[in-house]
Amino acid sequence: MTTTSISRMLIAGLLMTPGVFSVPAAGADQSPASGGQSGEEYVIGPEDQLEIWALGAEELSGRPIRIDQTGSITLPMIGRLNAGGLTPQQLENQLRNRLEAYVREPLVSVTVTEFHSRPVSVLGAVRNPGVFQVKQRKTLVELLGEAGGPREDAGDRISITRRLEWGSLPLDGAKIDHTRNFAYAELALSDLVNGQHPDQNLFVHPHDVISVPPADRIFVIGAVGRSGGFFLRADEEMTVLKALSLAEGISDTASAGKARILRRKPGMAEPAEIAVNLKRMLAGERPDMRLEKDDIEFVPTSTGKM
Repeated sequence: MTTTSISRMLIAGLLMTPGVFSVPAAGADQSPASGGQSGEEYVIGPEDQLEIWALGAEELSGRPIRIDQTGSITLPMIGRLNAGGLTPQQLENQLRNRLEAYVREPLVSVTVTEFHSRPVSVLGAVRNPGVFQVKQRKTLVELLGEAGGPREDAGDRISITRRLEWGSLPLDGAKIDHTRNFAYAELALSDLVNGQHPDQNLFVHPHDVISVPPADRIFVIGAVGRSGGFFLRADEEMTVLKALSLAEGISDTASAGKARILRRKPGMAEPAEIAVNLKRMLAGERPDMRLEKDDIEFVPTSTGKM
């Protein structure tokens, strides 16, 4: 499956994602298929910025208030108050209760003006990598859509790292690192966006790290039409002749009988050289050869032809 196809499927997946949800509490079910509490408000957290308006209590009104690392705020007339873990409506109720000692039937409004407590990082081969604040409950497909979708050089694997405070990752092969207090898992990008495995389209949690590594590559250099690196797509086998066709064939000055493959092997300082007679291979007298990632197909120039 090509990355262009995946991008189209990603857009289609966005149209079928669940409605607006809040970020779930730690330990909540992590699969969109399990449902969720639709319509819940955003939960306030550290570093978020609020704006409070209270009729009859001008001391509170109109100035930005930053939630500290403990989730608390300090306000005139009210003093220190824990806002972390509350929705804006719940905080409004608490402020009303505190203000009743000073104001008759107080009217209070709380608005979150800056979101900083729900960061999710999307890294690697996406069009707009960065840190995204999850204001509402979102899925992997939605976050990839916000990051612009995969680039043309994206591989077919996605890795997810999650803090253990949110529990493990409900994916096959998920691993837990208790020393560093996180869970880690990988899944196939094509499986995620083709709709065949909706259980893999997890809801993201604060501080998740989603990484889309670039695809593996092979290289063709020397006396060819277009030297360069060429990406290996998922489940695609790359061969010497296929790579040669991507490089637009050999040039008129090529020494086709003396081509070779340079291949790195573990523990070896220098790459191994594998002789390849392209002339006989192109004539069908030799079988095509499978390439491995990071192989370099080198076609030398013939001095005589030059």
